[in-house]
Amino acid sequence: MAAFDGPAKPLLSLNPQEDAKFKKEVAQVRRRASKTGNSKGYGFVEFESEDVAKIAAETMNNYLFGERLLKCHFIPPENVHEELFREWHMPFKKPSYPAVKRYSQNRSLVQKLRMEERFKKKEKLLRKRLAKKGIDYSFPSLVKVLHKNEENASNTGP
Repeated sequence: MAAFDGPAKPLLSLNPQEDAKFKKEVAQVRRRASKTGNSKGYGFVEFESEDVAKIAAETMNNYLFGERLLKCHFIPPENVHEELFREWHMPFKKPSYPAVKRYSQNRSLVQKLRMEERFKKKEKLLRKRLAKKGIDYSFPSLVKVLHKNEENASNTGP
């Protein structure tokens, strides 16, 4: 079992001889990354051993991560751009999610009914498009009727 030496050092170069160059690249990556905190949808991992990198890329390729498939490829050292890890050490800024806030907000009964009608209309159009293309596909309703339960709850209140 490996011994725990505490938290990792902030800047670790895999090649001690290139430590100064690595730190310079890290500083550049941090400066550039401060422009945004939004996910770019990609990432890079550097391995000391080429064999380990190949195994990791092969193992993790097409791995289901949340709702996405990871795509992992081995890039030979001669094909790695010199500025790949430039400014990598910038602190991550959590992106704002206005759509999530909007979706999760509390709504009035009227707003819920409007949403329900929009979803019913979209579902009807989807079923029409499937039928028009000759696809006989039955799926459960996309709308969960909420207003009946809420009306019953308000009528039986204290």
